[in-house]
Amino acid sequence: MTVHSVLLTVATPGTPVQLPVADACGLQVVAWKGNAPEADGYLGLAAGMNITTGAGVIQPLVPRASWAISVAESANRIHIGEYAVDADTAGDKFLVTYWEN
Repeated sequence: MTVHSVLLTVATPGTPVQLPVADACGLQVVAWKGNAPEADGYLGLAAGMNITTGAGVIQPLVPRASWAISVAESANRIHIGEYAVDADTAGDKFLVTYWEN
């Protein structure tokens, strides 16, 4: 198994940051512990996510919250480039970890 990890930073709230373009069998997104305590981060679809309307948002993420998905069969893959993160506060970060067989 190969594990990849990247720390993504939201430069401008309302402008989603796409996850790396890769196929994986597992994905975890964690809102970084240093993010603004009273603001939300968001995981959603790279195409069309809008944190104001909620369109394309999968999960709000407060600091230290996480979201994960995996597939049981190695023939199936998660196209993680189809996901993005966004935040209410500029500079908020998300730790993205994904793994492949």
